Amino acid sequence: MQDEIPGTGQKKATRGAKAAAPEKTGKRVWPKELSQQVAAVRDLLAEAGALDLARAKAAFKGAKDDGLAASLDSLAALGLAVASGAGPARSWSAVR
Repeated sequence: MQDEIPGTGQKKATRGAKAAAPEKTGKRVWPKELSQQVAAVRDLLAEAGALDLARAKAAFKGAKDDGLAASLDSLAALGLAVASGAGPARSWSAVR
């Protein structure tokens, strides 16, 4: 798996990790480690521009609502996303 080196736009290789590539279904594999989950959701949000929980869940195989919401809320807490709404209408937008 490769992670971006902050502020450079360059990728760095991580030993022994496999990339979470989309499967034949078009869904991405939900990573097991929290840091990789947040990074995967960050990447999806950057591509989509905005997400609600249902759309985020549809993009990952094996993702749970609580893990997705926690990742999206973490991105919002870090200033990388903006959360709006409440309950089922809650959504997150990428900060550009």
